[in-house]
Amino acid sequence: MIKWLVIAGSLAYLFSMLWIAWGRYSTPFELEWMEGGMLAHAIRLREGLPIYAPPSLDFVPFFYTPGYPALLYGLDQIGFPLSFGAARTVSVLSTIGTLCLIYYTVVRETGKAAFGLIGIGLYAALFRTCGAFYDLARPDSLMIFLISSAVIITYYGRHVSAVIGAAILISAAFFTKQTSAVFFPVMAGWIWWSQRRLGLIYITFTFALCSVGVWWMDVRTDGSFWSYIFEGHQGHVFYWKNILLKYWRDLLFLAPLTLLLPLLWFSRISPLKILPWCLALHWLVAFGQRVLTLDYRPHMYYRELFYEEPRWLIVIPPLLIVAVLVSSRQWGKPVRSGHQSFYWLWIYIAGAGASALNHSTQWAYSNSFMLIGFAFSLSAPMMLKDLVSDHSQRSRVWVWSLLVIQLIAWAYAPRRQLPQERDHKAWASLKTRLENYKAPIFFPGHPTYNALDRQLEGLLSVHTHQMGISDVAYRGGVSDLRRRLSPRAGEERTWSAVVTHERTQIPSLEAGYYEANQWRYLHRDSLRAKTGFLTRPQSLWLPRRRSVLPRVMSFQGRRVSLNFEVSPSASGEEAPLAWSSYGWEATGEAFGEGPSCLNSWRGEGRCGASTAQTVKGSTGTLRAQVMMKTYQHLSLLIKGELQEKRRGQRSHNRPSSGRSKLEVRLIDEHGVILSRYRVRTDHRWRRALLTLSPMKPPQDTIQTITVELIDQDRRATLRVDDLKIDYPLDR
Repeated sequence: MIKWLVIAGSLAYLFSMLWIAWGRYSTPFELEWMEGGMLAHAIRLREGLPIYAPPSLDFVPFFYTPGYPALLYGLDQIGFPLSFGAARTVSVLSTIGTLCLIYYTVVRETGKAAFGLIGIGLYAALFRTCGAFYDLARPDSLMIFLISSAVIITYYGRHVSAVIGAAILISAAFFTKQTSAVFFPVMAGWIWWSQRRLGLIYITFTFALCSVGVWWMDVRTDGSFWSYIFEGHQGHVFYWKNILLKYWRDLLFLAPLTLLLPLLWFSRISPLKILPWCLALHWLVAFGQRVLTLDYRPHMYYRELFYEEPRWLIVIPPLLIVAVLVSSRQWGKPVRSGHQSFYWLWIYIAGAGASALNHSTQWAYSNSFMLIGFAFSLSAPMMLKDLVSDHSQRSRVWVWSLLVIQLIAWAYAPRRQLPQERDHKAWASLKTRLENYKAPIFFPGHPTYNALDRQLEGLLSVHTHQMGISDVAYRGGVSDLRRRLSPRAGEERTWSAVVTHERTQIPSLEAGYYEANQWRYLHRDSLRAKTGFLTRPQSLWLPRRRSVLPRVMSFQGRRVSLNFEVSPSASGEEAPLAWSSYGWEATGEAFGEGPSCLNSWRGEGRCGASTAQTVKGSTGTLRAQVMMKTYQHLSLLIKGELQEKRRGQRSHNRPSSGRSKLEVRLIDEHGVILSRYRVRTDHRWRRALLTLSPMKPPQDTIQTITVELIDQDRRATLRVDDLKIDYPLDR
């Protein structure tokens, strides 16, 4: 009975994974923020542009071999146009192919379809643990399909043609993602041990394919290929503490069965009984490290566990599995019947090692567990058959219970992996707003925007991904970054606008652009990536220009200026008028008689509200009334700085935010402060965002709002520009 419960649970995970893949394969934006960057590689090939070229804002490749984008390009040439849907379809079909190979192999080895179903169920159940990457526009799933094909042909092949086929497949896997090379020694050793002649053919053919391929790519790219896929990876920090301890710690808490079931089986077939005990001791230390650090910050690997809060709950599943493992009374007992081939144990070890290498590399994510997930799902059912075949009914129940506990612990909410209506609404709204700007637009978090959404062709159809800028930073960075973002007088700009993502920075962006808008979302997860780096579009940046038209709104018969600009006269410039002419009221001396207009103004245009041009030590308030709906918000460019101690020397001591006397307020008709923003005196322009209500509004209520710009700090100055009244993208 419990065996069928395990099978039912495994199939439930399989159907859940397929349902998620079906529900999101055609989503026209990134589900994981590097999807667009991967697709951009194929678009470059379609446009006849090189992937591996010196780094520039035009393009910086990911540090992967080119197999996946080359396949997408090939499909495009035979009638399957490049799109997120097409790219994800390749991954979905690769995953289905891997599942079929797991089922075929397990059934052939065990003679029972039930174990085959458990094998594919385990791989499907690891979907969320592996970052929900199985169906994404990334090379991981294709790589694993190629590895699984090579692994199985290597084991069953007995002829030269099969060995050559296996060599071609593992070479193709290498040119899809370099990590697959970890499996080569295991397969080469197995063939060599089985038959020396075939082993020699396999090793020679594989080395020839990979060496010639690398040499040819490197010659074609003037050395850039080697520079990116090898030297680039070496430039990433390798965390020895991860491969020695933290990788095993994370597995013990995220997927303890992937370690403990093979360990139980290994304790029974190992000729040296001290080896499993050494592994058990090592993993006990790793387990203890996490138990003693349960006050960790929210962890990207743990965030999807439904039982992470309170933290002590994450200790329960591994302890339960260990308790059941001990209760089975199988540790160290010799196997009475013929056990499975050692080949599958070595494949499991290769998968664990490859995942450990990925996990220990800088910027690793949960997809690093995909290789051990595949190797475990392939080998575990065979180990399981040994464990339940030659013991009492009671012992078999305990072994099956291991899987029940793990399947329960792997539970997740499938809906959270699917884009919702609010995501599509936000994406449509964002695209509508960007239509106001001529193409091309620099969109580092979505580098396919110009090609797929604007239908541009040629060099400007794609550009580098945000990750590319970070990837090459240690090697001197992107050499043309400042020149392209801040061209000299007379040089034409490449991009009409720049869109940035949350928690990202583009060096030198502020030299040529200013933050013209910051978008708000009603829901904390709207348009946010579903996995990987959880980010979403945040700000629009526009080129700095001296000449900007005034932007005003009418309010009760008055015109309120939102950007403080003056109307250009016939001579090209006009002196600013008094504050009352702009719909603003000033009290105190801080803001002077009217806007400050300077050729060196770093906000929008050349005019803004400033307390820097008045008598030092003066204070004051600038206020105006506007009309806003409940769901709307106000954003403005703002900058606070301490006054200079003496010419050429500034004080960078920052007052605590709790005592800041530079402030922006939104006040309703009854004098109630609805929102306030305390300004930091860090000499930086930033866009502040103030909302009327933190909650979703039930209706579109119109309110009269007073905007107050306050400078009550005699030691500091305040600059304000470019007020905007906007509404959330996902409304």
